[in-house]
Amino acid sequence: KKERGRLSAIVSTGLQASGTLLIDWNIARGQIRCSGPVQTTLGIEGARGEIAFRELSAALHPAEDLLGAVNAAMRGGETEFIKTVRLHGEADGARSLTIRGRFLRDTDSREPHLVALLVPAAAAGADSAASAAGYSLLLDAIETISEAFVLWDADNRLVMCNRKYQEFHNLPSEVLVAGTPYEEIVAAATEPVVRTRIIVNEAGDEGAHTYEAQLEDGRWLHIDERRTKDGGYVSVGTDITSLKASQQRQFESEKELKATIADLRNSRRELEQQKQQLVDLAEKYAQEKNRAENANRAKSEFLANISHELRTPLNAVIGFSEVMENALFGPMGSPKYDEYARDIRESGRYLLEVINDILDMSKIEAGRVNLTVEKFDLGEIVADSLRIVSPASEEKNISVEQLGRNHLELEADRRSVKQILLNLLSNAVKFTPQDGKVTVKLTKSRGCARIAITDTGIGIPQSKISTLGRPFEQVQNQFTKSHKGSGLGLAIARSLVELHGG
Repeated sequence: KKERGRLSAIVSTGLQASGTLLIDWNIARGQIRCSGPVQTTLGIEGARGEIAFRELSAALHPAEDLLGAVNAAMRGGETEFIKTVRLHGEADGARSLTIRGRFLRDTDSREPHLVALLVPAAAAGADSAASAAGYSLLLDAIETISEAFVLWDADNRLVMCNRKYQEFHNLPSEVLVAGTPYEEIVAAATEPVVRTRIIVNEAGDEGAHTYEAQLEDGRWLHIDERRTKDGGYVSVGTDITSLKASQQRQFESEKELKATIADLRNSRRELEQQKQQLVDLAEKYAQEKNRAENANRAKSEFLANISHELRTPLNAVIGFSEVMENALFGPMGSPKYDEYARDIRESGRYLLEVINDILDMSKIEAGRVNLTVEKFDLGEIVADSLRIVSPASEEKNISVEQLGRNHLELEADRRSVKQILLNLLSNAVKFTPQDGKVTVKLTKSRGCARIAITDTGIGIPQSKISTLGRPFEQVQNQFTKSHKGSGLGLAIARSLVELHGG
């Protein structure tokens, strides 16, 4: 903006010094806006920046028909207008103006305008000093612009150029004299090496064309060449390196953006494929889960049915063995028969316990266990359970002790809690050696009852803790090999605790 303002000031000063007038003539309205020395050029007293056409017409020689010439040019479709007119009151040739301009139309009203320069013709060298001053200012303005500028006449001879043009072509000052032929200047120039040339506009009817060139040092130039009205040539070169760099950055950003979009599309496609795979896996999982549940249900039903079928004759076996052992109908003769009857009874009871465990586990797995929740004293259930296991503990001289609270109110299924305690206490007594100790401790924590049963038995390896509670799982060692068991006691206890939310 500062550069344009300075250039405008220089041009205005040049107009004043050379007596040249710049006008914008609204032909339809007869209004003329002026820039420059109106009073000096036209001799109109008190004229400022705007005059009427009648004032301009009054300043011209009566024989001059400027409006008629303008209308004729417009009817003929001319875009340029050049005419020399005489001023009023001057002898022929003594003082005249050359009007050189172009026809334009207002962008809004579409009214015709003539934008032109009114240049006083030099009379007998009277205005030579002013013309020289104006020319000097024009050269100064050309030197001020940031573009490389050169003007050739119709004979391809240098008219003028600025320092930017000289620096660009590495020209010596001695050849840059007005009138020097184009060939001599080209011969003296050190032309930069052009790496790339891009044609922006091909040469048109008026000989104008534009192209962009990338030099060997990486700079970019925008060259605009046009023919003048008198057959000359004007060329303006602009350094657009920063613009090209900005365009390149934008191009790279767009390229990266497109690559990112492509990656996102690929990722989306992969996600869609993975989603479909997950859907397929979920369907397969659901099918396999359903198949496994059906198989497990069938297994549970089979075990329940077969257990019922086994329990009926087994009860008869146990009952008749007790009759034989107690000799209710008289002695059997040999003491061996008494021993056999006892073994039959004990084996039958063990088998009945296993069958009962299988039935309980089958009910739990089938979801047919209904909890009857009620409030009761947990201490009483513990005491009852200890009385039940006391014969087995006394037989091995194992002390069983209750610690902690003797009374603790609990809201749960009484039968399930008692079964949990009996399974755990039976295991503790079973796997504790002679003269050992078993303790039961009741505590309350965060609104829940906690039952801790410890013993002085062989213990359980840390690696086997995770397997406890699985149906038919037992930790095998030398001690447990001598004890019979179905491996369902802990599984039933754990399942019942989980049914209570424990």
